[in-house]
Amino acid sequence: FSMETRISDIITCKICFKVFKNPKTLPCLHTYCHKCLDKLKADENEETTSKIKCHECEKTHVIMDIDELRESILIKTLVEISQVTSLESTPTCKTCEVKHGKDVEAVIRCFDCKKNLCAECQNYHDEFAQGHATMSLRGDTTKDILERSLERIKDQTILCPKHGIPVNVYCDMDDCVVCAICYVSDHSGHVCKDINKVADDNVKNIEILLTQGNARVDDYENAIRDTVEYKDKILKETNEAVAELNEDMKQLIQSIKDQYTQLIQNVKTKGSDCEEQTKTHLDHLQQQKKLIENTISNLNIIKKYTHQTELATMTTEIDSKLKEWQSDTNLKYDQKIEIVIVKSQTMDDGILYATAEVCKPSTNTAKSTISIHKGKTTEFKLKIKKRIEDIVALTKYDIFTIQAGAAHIYTKFKLIKSFGTGLRRIAIIRDHTLVFTSSNSNTVHFFTKDGTHLKDMEFPTLKQLWGIQATSKNELLLGDCATNTLNFIDMATGATVNIIDLNMQPFYLAISNNEEILVSDMNSHSVEVIARSGNVLRATKIGEYGRGPRQYYFPHGICIDRADNWFIADSFNNRVHIWTPENHFYNVDGLKHPVSVTIGKDSDLIVGDNFGNIHKVQYMQLE
Repeated sequence: FSMETRISDIITCKICFKVFKNPKTLPCLHTYCHKCLDKLKADENEETTSKIKCHECEKTHVIMDIDELRESILIKTLVEISQVTSLESTPTCKTCEVKHGKDVEAVIRCFDCKKNLCAECQNYHDEFAQGHATMSLRGDTTKDILERSLERIKDQTILCPKHGIPVNVYCDMDDCVVCAICYVSDHSGHVCKDINKVADDNVKNIEILLTQGNARVDDYENAIRDTVEYKDKILKETNEAVAELNEDMKQLIQSIKDQYTQLIQNVKTKGSDCEEQTKTHLDHLQQQKKLIENTISNLNIIKKYTHQTELATMTTEIDSKLKEWQSDTNLKYDQKIEIVIVKSQTMDDGILYATAEVCKPSTNTAKSTISIHKGKTTEFKLKIKKRIEDIVALTKYDIFTIQAGAAHIYTKFKLIKSFGTGLRRIAIIRDHTLVFTSSNSNTVHFFTKDGTHLKDMEFPTLKQLWGIQATSKNELLLGDCATNTLNFIDMATGATVNIIDLNMQPFYLAISNNEEILVSDMNSHSVEVIARSGNVLRATKIGEYGRGPRQYYFPHGICIDRADNWFIADSFNNRVHIWTPENHFYNVDGLKHPVSVTIGKDSDLIVGDNFGNIHKVQYMQLE
């Protein structure tokens, strides 16, 4: 920057952005016009008028009287220099103008006298006013004048405004400079110092400040450079990530299009084949119908007009037609097909594509497209070697368990966090909120998926809550083992919507796609299905006590998959039962005391056992 620009910046108030008028300097060394500080002080304070927040550094200062703030001699002089050098016309001698009425070119300006003087008046001035600081107004450029003027600022003699003699004493107690008379009369007994000594000390401190300031500037420049580099880097990475995601999205969309295009084409092809077969069958039916109608027409004519003699000779033909038409005729189209669609499901960690099966209609009302097979079982040993009382899956990799009365978050079967005490059962409701029942309690606890406690809901009419599930109607289903009841609770209000009395204790609960309720009671070795038909409830017991097929020995956890297959942890028989909608029965054997079960987001069965182990079972396949 040029000298003129630098000086212009120094003498410009950062509040009004004009050249300083009566500049005052705050303790933070920032300078503003007196009137600007008045306004700043008024805006800052409503009740008190003693605080001013610096407009630049935002430091707050307690200022009782703005008039008492220090005036910067340097800034006032720079303003004066700027005003002189910025004149478009040649400055004239003030003395000649006043005394002689002449316009004589000025050659110097005296900072002490505040006057422009011509050469002749300068001679008189220098003779009678020795020691005054002057500025030459002669130079090749404004820059030359400015540089010479700045060099002379220190030569000024600062006079006491009260006594008109030079100030030469610094009062340490009152932090001000005074003349000898002021010191004797107003500052007697105060510690005083020589102005030059104090100034030299401050110059040394300024040098230290400059060194520190330059170091800080370097630090900020490095930080700015690092921040700019990071900004550019993150912008580049963001753009690359967006481009990569867009490309991946295009590929995924194309993959989905390809998947569904193939699916649609298969349905169209099979549907078209069926349509052709149906047309052939229809043509055959219409042709046969027409033949019968023609025969009926002929028979009507024969009946009405044929002679008795001829009718007698038609006995064989009529008997043959009677036998033909009396026989059962299967007119049904036996090549009918049924198109079964299982819609896609969008989950946190992926998408399950829709499936479409073109097949002969099933005589069973169940529409499951999943068949059970003996799949691979993988065991994972958890860090906490305690019985897994309950388990749910949030994503493909994140599961929650209840062990030793606490909830535990596992990611890829590695412990991430533990929280809560005295917990019994767990369920997931909307927005991935976790809800828990707890020991010998009538309270339900709500947590976020990262284990942050949200709230508790207490139900005075309930006593010992165990099983818990969420219904499709934004209700909580709570099993009370003290009253042997199922309680439907409105999650918005906490009100009890419905109560179902049981003949068993609801330790574990599950809800099917058609709102059937599966209840497990380990003490009575029983599992029941509660179904609703209108206002009528029907309880059906499935299986019985024992160690054989379709029998239970201390059944525990239960769950249901999206195809309405039921899974029951038959704990003391060391297996998990699978019941299909078609009432087929399968066992997952080789498990040691399974306790809790859930379906993972990858559609595998997840089993928690009595020893803190997890078993993943690949149990299903699409037909």
